[in-house]
Amino acid sequence: MEPGVPSATERLEKIVFLKSRDFIEKAKLYSLNILIISEHIWLVSMYLLISISLNPKKE
Repeated sequence: MEPGVPSATERLEKIVFLKSRDFIEKAKLYSLNILIISEHIWLVSMYLLISISLNPKKE
């Protein structure tokens, strides 16, 4: 091995590390998006529930 040249194992470890870090960042973004969407669904359902209970259907 020449000095200063990373071995194949070191290069592979760096690639795996970078890919896993990228995967973790994407997973954080997806989970945050799911959290925001579920919060919006909850807010809309609460709004509908309150509006239905305040304005009962007149027959």
